[in-house]
Amino acid sequence: MRIVFSENLGHPEISRVLSYAGIHDRLLSYYELRSRPASILKAYISSGLVKRKRPIKANALVKEIALLNPCASAQSIVRAITKNKINVTVRGVGGIHHQFLQDIKDLSECGFIKPGSWAETLLTAEKIDNLKVVIPKIVLKKEQEGIPVRLMLDSGAFSAKQQGIDIDLDDYIRYVKKNTKYIDTYVNLDLIPKREGHKDVAPIFKESAEVSWKNFQYMLKKGLKPIPVFHQGENFSWLEKMVRQGHDYIGVSPTRRVFIDERFKWLDEVFTILTDSDGRPTVKVHGFGLFAFRLLWRYPFETVDSTTWSRMAGFGSVYVPPFRDGKPYFRKRPYRVTVSGRQQSVSDRQDASFERLGKLHQEEVRFYVETHCKVKMKDARRSVIARKQCMAVYFKELSDTINAQEHLFKNRLNRFFQN
Repeated sequence: MRIVFSENLGHPEISRVLSYAGIHDRLLSYYELRSRPASILKAYISSGLVKRKRPIKANALVKEIALLNPCASAQSIVRAITKNKINVTVRGVGGIHHQFLQDIKDLSECGFIKPGSWAETLLTAEKIDNLKVVIPKIVLKKEQEGIPVRLMLDSGAFSAKQQGIDIDLDDYIRYVKKNTKYIDTYVNLDLIPKREGHKDVAPIFKESAEVSWKNFQYMLKKGLKPIPVFHQGENFSWLEKMVRQGHDYIGVSPTRRVFIDERFKWLDEVFTILTDSDGRPTVKVHGFGLFAFRLLWRYPFETVDSTTWSRMAGFGSVYVPPFRDGKPYFRKRPYRVTVSGRQQSVSDRQDASFERLGKLHQEEVRFYVETHCKVKMKDARRSVIARKQCMAVYFKELSDTINAQEHLFKNRLNRFFQN
């Protein structure tokens, strides 16, 4: 099993963290890439035009702008324009957000953008066509050293659905073809089932399966070989059809709208179809949004992806494995430890804060963070990048432990597969 880390490749520090941890599998979203002008990413990667300021100073600049021109939004990320360059406060480490371009448009209408400045060109910038634009030097350097960085491209259908935006299938196909030298695998443009406001969801899942299959067949006819996706709630006949037609890499997407036991029940049936009588996978399986400890050990995935490693670090927490005989033990569920010292809104997370741990447990946490993750404890407490490094190292070591022996599915159901 390989863990594919969802990552903003335009952020060099995140790439450095994953490369340090020996992680070569990255997941990119076509929707996210296409929604950002190339010049923004070029500016961000070069770190020449985009600068960071402390939020307190930035807020003061917002007040000054608001006094000069009432149409400037106090929520704007853009804080000041100096010598045709824009100083930006990036809250968090996610890179330049969609709001950035809108802020520039707002400031342009208010007369803050100088004619002919680079900021003005952002308003008419072409969208990204070449994936190389967002691959930082550290990734290219790894390739030059003979260490391949495997990139999986997701269509971003889920994110697009959340924002009510449709992705053009032909545009997606052109993008994949233009970047085949960078992309290792890519996912079909599937239709995400919309369950909101529907009591009878059967027709909804029937439509999503039919549209997804139609898109999949269209991409095949265009000479591509995408990963088809089977969603929880769709009829299992669609999964059986994928197997019968000989597709050797299949994605499965469980829903978060049901209890974990329902996900286990569904995945048990999925892997009963996708494994032989001994529990060995007959195809490669990718699990979408799956970083749950029990799921990773129970099912023989080829690859899985999730943003858990990044989001948890942003909330001030890291995973630390329990210790056995003085060594980290990855066969048991990890502890979620809040190391940032922030007050947690959820009581059990507050109880798991580093300060409330016993002395022995604190020493184990410190030992793991500093020895395995190569991060100083003081950095883990104050730096989200350091915490992301800890999370990346944990999941890499967990993956290595799972892969140390043949991974079989041991919970096959008594199900007759119909050819």
